[in-house]
Amino acid sequence: MSTGSIQDTPKKISKSSTTANITCCRLCKSVGDVSCSKNIYAKGNRALLAAAQGIYGRPLRQDKLLPHLLCRPCERRLKNFISFKTVIIESQSSFETVKRCKEISPSVPRTLAKSARESERKSRRGLNFLTVPSQMQSSPGKENELPLNASAIVGNLWEDDVQHQTTSTETDSRTDLSSILSQVDREFLTLTRRETNSVLRSRGYLGMSTLNFSEIMKEIQTLCPTVFAILSQMILLDQNPGKRTAPLALLYGLIVFQRCHEMSLIQRVNTVLLTEGDASQELVDRLHKYGFCLSKTMKYTIQDEIAQHFLDHAVELLKQGRKFVLVLDNIDWDVRVHDMRSDHQNKSVHAVATSIVFNRVSSDHLPDDKPKKNLADCNLKDLLMLTDEEKRCTRERYKIFLGRILCEWFPAFDFFKEILPSRTPCQYQLEMNFKMKKKYADLVDVLDQLEAWVREIYAKSGLCVSLEEGHVPPGPPIAAPSRPDQPLSHVPPEMIADDPLARVRLPCFGDQLTRVRLAGAKDLRAGSHTPQDRLDHLYPFRIVDWHTKRSFLKLVFKRLYTNSGREMGTMQYFREKMQRRNVTQDVKHYEDCEQLFLSIGRCFAVEALIQFFNMVDQNGVPTKNRPPYYMLEVGNNKQVYYDSVLDKFMDQFLLQPTQDPVEHDPVIDEDFVHNYSVCILKYFFLLLDFKDAVREGNGARLATLHKVLVQHFKSCPGFNSYAIEMLINVVQNEVFLTDAEAHNCVWASTANWTGGPGRNVEIDLLQENRNKDLKKQIKAMGANKTNKAIDRSSRASGGERQIAENYDLQVNRPVHSSSHSHQSSVLDDKKILADLRTLKPFNTIPNRKHDSFQEISSDPLATLDETKLARWLSRHKKNLLLDAPIILDNEDEI
Repeated sequence: MSTGSIQDTPKKISKSSTTANITCCRLCKSVGDVSCSKNIYAKGNRALLAAAQGIYGRPLRQDKLLPHLLCRPCERRLKNFISFKTVIIESQSSFETVKRCKEISPSVPRTLAKSARESERKSRRGLNFLTVPSQMQSSPGKENELPLNASAIVGNLWEDDVQHQTTSTETDSRTDLSSILSQVDREFLTLTRRETNSVLRSRGYLGMSTLNFSEIMKEIQTLCPTVFAILSQMILLDQNPGKRTAPLALLYGLIVFQRCHEMSLIQRVNTVLLTEGDASQELVDRLHKYGFCLSKTMKYTIQDEIAQHFLDHAVELLKQGRKFVLVLDNIDWDVRVHDMRSDHQNKSVHAVATSIVFNRVSSDHLPDDKPKKNLADCNLKDLLMLTDEEKRCTRERYKIFLGRILCEWFPAFDFFKEILPSRTPCQYQLEMNFKMKKKYADLVDVLDQLEAWVREIYAKSGLCVSLEEGHVPPGPPIAAPSRPDQPLSHVPPEMIADDPLARVRLPCFGDQLTRVRLAGAKDLRAGSHTPQDRLDHLYPFRIVDWHTKRSFLKLVFKRLYTNSGREMGTMQYFREKMQRRNVTQDVKHYEDCEQLFLSIGRCFAVEALIQFFNMVDQNGVPTKNRPPYYMLEVGNNKQVYYDSVLDKFMDQFLLQPTQDPVEHDPVIDEDFVHNYSVCILKYFFLLLDFKDAVREGNGARLATLHKVLVQHFKSCPGFNSYAIEMLINVVQNEVFLTDAEAHNCVWASTANWTGGPGRNVEIDLLQENRNKDLKKQIKAMGANKTNKAIDRSSRASGGERQIAENYDLQVNRPVHSSSHSHQSSVLDDKKILADLRTLKPFNTIPNRKHDSFQEISSDPLATLDETKLARWLSRHKKNLLLDAPIILDNEDEI
């Protein structure tokens, strides 16, 4: 039992006689779900208990017979009360300031004299001017008696004093914060002035393509040190500066953009990244609301700005003395209408996409004044023959390929790893590791536009005068002749003294169809009056290597892949067994067909090596041509054995001397299964050599392979057009071009996207991938596929890629590999090897044959008629010498 004092009247507090439900809320007496209630006396709810006692005016006594729960509605009410009390304190503290002083401030109300006579305690001076409430004042005769709730009142007074002191501290903190915010505002006001010339104002193509986060960091530290201190502390910049510089620059760009929309460099770069990444317009519009990028309509403005500079990079490199080539390829897309009418139909658009690719190897040290040879004095058959040095290099490369197979499949030959070169030799190996420089042109009305671009690039570089504005290119003459083999387009044009670009010839690379169309169009302009109208500066037209490789694989499938699915050891048999259903004879899916042929060829090579070393399997021990293990560690015996044993293998299986064909008498003791297998081996190593030459960027080796492919294409019906292409390449390299021009064309046939050893690709594969990017952008246009939009997008595509690559460099984003990853073929290879171990195709068994290849020769060139080849070469030489005669001869093959 306790007593209270309200207006000096003691009160007795006891439990009510009414029975209380202890599961109800202590404050509102409502009964609810106990699981949703809290214990008001719990340690974590002291703030709520103090607030309730402050409202009630007396302590809430804890008793096991009294409720102790707090319902959810009452909890919300108490929290709202606490927050409202905080608002009152903060608002009042903004009106007044408090500080301690030694004397009583004049602003403090003074105690009346009458009250001072009643009690000295009321008028005492001190730093605390709180007045004791009447509940604590003693009644007459009861000076020593205190009410039981006096301790609670004293506690409330102490809490008020602490709150008063806390308010003072918060006031000081707010004063400091206000000064910091004022400093931040002053820094941003200085930054956003135009005379400050902030980095973020460089919002053009040059600024976007050279974005440097380090410069932005220096600007923040110099012009906005307070902002830098705050942001760097917020993102913990010191812990990982390398990875957190870009986020800091992004935050800085977002804040500055909200203050000044002219400083939109970060937003423009983000817009380009979203466009280059094929982001939808809905995503761009949503991110624009954050201030992360510009609006979706601004994308076209940015592309227009980038498109104005699409030749600038080419001009800069040309000023440095670099030379370039043009890569062309067809690009097609469909424009479908929503409401089809007689005058409003779907249409298919055909255009040409062009890339400008700069050479990585200089040819300035070579003569460039006259062709290498005179065609009249040349024997074309001699040009196709490999020199002794080319034969030696081919043998050395084949030994490297065999050594790789031995190290991968045969544990007994692991010691070859110590002497096996990691890469095949290349004259310009270091230069081929460099990332190439490329520039994308737009979709063109091809040759006239290319001539105009060449003139514009050289004029901006200061190497010639600009073209007259009123120049109109002539149309083709009526009934202009053009031979099927287009010899005139392959002959170098004559130089004219008054031509401002007399010494300029730009090679144009394209696939077989593109090259034929371009050469035919140039033939139609042969009678024009000026070099530009005759398109003299676009020479030579060159066939590209990816399509050449694809045609060679089609030749292999035509010879070795027929209806032979039930004949063990044939290509179609393994295709059916491995269930490679996407492999077809017409090589419609090139990559799938190539993977199957490489797996089969590799397994045939392993089987041939097993036979050569007389082993049980690839994991066995060689019993024939075995290595001298007891002498391998002495001197260079490993290298000697490597050279001798692999030379012997190649003489037996790969590089046998071609025998002159005899009369077509049946040979009853010949093993045609063995012949078929050797044929696969030879085609396999030829394709392997081609792929390795491309990977290393070895243009000289590709030129050598073109000589070999002339005879292969000519030996198989249906590939005469590619035989002509290979022949023209050889004649241009060896006869028509100058030393510098030939060097330029030979080493410009590959490109390196990412930089690094062994990462080169065919130059036409580069254009195929660029076409894919262009088609993706065209598809994203939806119904807005206008000529202007496509022209804008294609012109800006190169600049957008440059901006994206620069961004990746700044954030250290790893570049994805230029080659696709493939599923492992180890299990399939083991199945092929198991069948070959059963078949033993390299064991000679007389009169063994596949039903579909009953008289196949081990020499792929056995079907080549030397007499017809000589006549074919003579005819094409004559056409080239006569500059495309009008009268067509009656030969079947041209």
